[in-house]
Amino acid sequence: MSLTTIARDAIKKVITASQKLVFCLSISSTPGAFFQLIRNTKRFVWSKKTIGEAQQEKPVVYRMRPGKRQADLYLRTLSGDLAIFYAVFWRRIYSLPDAVLQKAETIIDLGAHVGMSSLFFRTYSPRATLYAVEPDFSNYELLLKNLQKDISAQKAVAIHAAISDSIAPVYLQKTHFSYNSSIAAIPTPWQAPSISMEKLLSAYGIEKIDALKIDIEGAEHFLFDHDPRWLSITDHILIE
Repeated sequence: MSLTTIARDAIKKVITASQKLVFCLSISSTPGAFFQLIRNTKRFVWSKKTIGEAQQEKPVVYRMRPGKRQADLYLRTLSGDLAIFYAVFWRRIYSLPDAVLQKAETIIDLGAHVGMSSLFFRTYSPRATLYAVEPDFSNYELLLKNLQKDISAQKAVAIHAAISDSIAPVYLQKTHFSYNSSIAAIPTPWQAPSISMEKLLSAYGIEKIDALKIDIEGAEHFLFDHDPRWLSITDHILIE
């Protein structure tokens, strides 16, 4: 590797770190929240924790201001929640054109994790009712906390379930990071209820989907192989 390449990479890292620092400052409501976010981001990057320690850790509460909203975000440090927070609000991986977000009335978040993508949509789609579906109960508990204001205002619905082709309970396989839980082929200690897309739409009377986010760790075939009539009422899809 040449010195020019090394210098270019170093400059790129400095620029990225500076941009990330500015983002943390802009989204934090208080100096305490800013320093807490920086400190725990470093802890996450440096951590070498096991799945058991990561999955059982208590969340940290951050006073934030995504968009024009004020929100208390409940995020675990070592489980990867912070990585999703940065991906959604800093890198804006679920951005759609402003015109789409402003007009959206129904958004479904499949694989909602702890609610960062759901909060992003509710922040930039103020007219929308948000349906957040998450099978991992430890994630779902934080999803309820992070969406509590929107749930109270009847602008969000949190659903503890895995997308499947039946209503039979499923088993989950967990990894080191909280966002990688997936449906297991064999029994595990973690079980979750399941729901098909058709049942979801019927249960909540959904006739039109303005935006559908899909991040369900390999269970996509349950959506696309099993009677995907929902595609005909869906305008935009964001899929991992």
